[in-house]
Amino acid sequence: MENILNTFYNEVLNFILPPVCLSCESLLSNGNKYLCDNCSSSIVKINNDADVILSALNSDSPISKVYSLYLFQETTPIQTLMHALKYGQMRRIGVQYGSLLANEVLMKSSLSVDYIIPVPLHISKKRERGYNQSDFICEGISRILQTRVLKKCLKRKRFTQTQTKLTREERMKNVSGAFELRNKFRDLIKSKNILIVDDVITTGSTILECSKVLKDAGCGEINACSIAFAE
Repeated sequence: MENILNTFYNEVLNFILPPVCLSCESLLSNGNKYLCDNCSSSIVKINNDADVILSALNSDSPISKVYSLYLFQETTPIQTLMHALKYGQMRRIGVQYGSLLANEVLMKSSLSVDYIIPVPLHISKKRERGYNQSDFICEGISRILQTRVLKKCLKRKRFTQTQTKLTREERMKNVSGAFELRNKFRDLIKSKNILIVDDVITTGSTILECSKVLKDAGCGEINACSIAFAE
């Protein structure tokens, strides 16, 4: 009965407020939820086989491999999508594209993952925004990989300014020492293979800092992934 009522409610809502593409605002069809076919097809996919992301990180990185779905480009549909996820309260984008990431990339990579860990937000930023977008990407990945998410494993112990306008060197300095492992997870993750999840990876400074904390705690293999990668 509840499913019938939900279906009826959604149909009425779609009739009153037809769903439109977040990027071009055309009416959505073919079951699309956020982007139309044209905008979706314009997003550039990453060739993970070429390992272009890991090669952009430091050579001393404890991360084995980094995976991503799309190339992040400003003023394109992928920026609109990520902005809606991060600032527009559209949490379900994270779930949908997290599942897509797992199906199209992670499942094909034959990863051995014991736990999934999102990059954490500082408590003040999470309170202001109301949620951590990476938590919802993790939820989508978990549904496909059937792997537990440890949402509170890592803690951002100090506030850091936004990385958007910073250089690579400034980003590294900005997040240096910003994360710590909560003690109650120390024994749980020891020798376990971890997948770190973020929404967009640019220089990799954030996931690198997270991976160092995890490696120092005795984790096994560490991999990372994101919806988008910005060159």
